[in-house]
Amino acid sequence: MRKAQFVVGMVMVLAFLSSGAYMHLRLHHLHQTPDAQRMVYRASHINMLLIGALNIASSRRARSAERAAILIDRLTAMLAIAAAAFFVAAFVREPLYAHLYRPWTRVAVYCTFAAAIVDIIAIASKRVTNGTAAER
Repeated sequence: MRKAQFVVGMVMVLAFLSSGAYMHLRLHHLHQTPDAQRMVYRASHINMLLIGALNIASSRRARSAERAAILIDRLTAMLAIAAAAFFVAAFVREPLYAHLYRPWTRVAVYCTFAAAIVDIIAIASKRVTNGTAAER
């Protein structure tokens, strides 16, 4: 999963650069774009960089050899990778929707949030377990 997460992170950084070039060259830096649509493009563009950085950072962090920790790491990696795909879909589709409708971004944010919560719970439970064992 580490390698997959690293590759997805690098692809997302490239997608960030490509989307910036697309907005600059093809959409003329969004100068003639309505404000709401411009905001959606720019927010989706930045989200691709952020999820790319998250995937790269997560691929490089230390992992535990415990079976439960490995499963948790895989779950959080899958959620972060899924979020990356949803953020790309958001950049492509959401600027076309009316009334700032952002279904792809919503799902991507939920995936990112779920990954963070699972990691926080895993870290907290490990500290409680290690703290209890140290007190004995």
